[in-house]
Amino acid sequence: MDKIEKAQYQVNMRRVKVRVDAKLILASALMFIVQEAQRASFEAMQMAMETQAANVPVAEVPVSKVDSSMEVDAPQARGTKREAEDEPVEMNKKAKTG
Repeated sequence: MDKIEKAQYQVNMRRVKVRVDAKLILASALMFIVQEAQRASFEAMQMAMETQAANVPVAEVPVSKVDSSMEVDAPQARGTKREAEDEPVEMNKKAKTG
């Protein structure tokens, strides 16, 4: 390759690099714009939901009166079953013989 061809090759490669860089910058800017649009849309949706929620009348639910004279069982003693077995239990198993 002579010097002219080499210089033309380098210029063309720089042009390609500049075009690729420009396309990457453009793609990055478009992605940023799309993200901002999505964020703005989400915020607008939230504002609309909050506005609608603020306009909904809250119905008052009547509180029913509770009978405060509830009967409570007396506490039972624990272990009543074991205390009832005062008689010794007979052995049902046969003794092992050697």
